Formats: sequence, structure tokens, C-alpha cells
Amino acid sequence: MMKTKAVSSLVPLKSIDFTWVGSIHTPFSSFASWSDAETAILTIIARATDPVRVDYRIEWTDGESFTAHLDVTANLSGPPFHLEAHVRRSLATTAGRFRPATMSREAQRDFLADQEAAEPGKASRARALLDLHQIGGAS
Repeated sequence: MMKTKAVSSLVPLKSIDFTWVGSIHTPFSSFASWSDAETAILTIIARATDPVRVDYRIEWTDGESFTAHLDVTANLSGPPFHLEAHVRRSLATTAGRFRPATMSREAQRDFLADQEAAEPGKASRARALLDLHQIGGAS
């Protein structure tokens, strides 16, 4: 049985910052909660007629951060987008805990080796962010 850390023992969120790239939207937005950031993304998805790239940076109260991007498009069919799931999947892929269906085991090994060579400790840092930091929820 897998043990789950109590939410209260996880490092809380400090901020989520979005930079909207190549769009007419506000060039920078900052949010103090996952739900506010999620609402902003869902609003953009509802209005999007063209793809919008969103660079984002998440910072926790201990100073740790995670930076990535996502491409937002109108979602006329399929499940709704969830920022929390995107962040967890990105970190889990980097940590070697998740392998996308389109990635072979060999490609995953190469990916993990390449990222370790480019940034030593990246996989272990991703595991620590997943295990020790609050991802998702109201705050």
C-alpha cells in the first residue's frame, strides 16, 4: 500500500505566474491559488480560436520552483484541461515515474539520460517536488 503525505505536511504554494506568448491576452498574470490559475486557463480555452502558448512558473514557499509551458487551444471535444494534472504529468515524466504512451521504454531511457546529462539531478528534483510540495487544491 502506498503512503500519501498529509496535505498539511506539504510545502505550500507561493504563486503561479503565467506569461502569455504570442497572444492578445495580458502578457503576464500571477495567481496565489491553483483554483484561480485553473480558472484563468479555462477562460482562455473557452475563448481561444488559435493556439496560445502559456509559459508558467510555479513557486513554493520554500523557494523551490518549476517552469514549463503548455499550448492552449479551444477544447471542443475531449476531457477538460486541468493545470494540476499537467504539472503532475510533466514532473512525473521528468522523474521517470510516467512514460507517455507515445514513448517507448528505450526512448524513455534516452530521455532520462539526456536530461540528466544536461541538468544533473533533474529527475531527483522532480521527484522531490512531487513528493514534498503541494500541487493542486484550493491554495
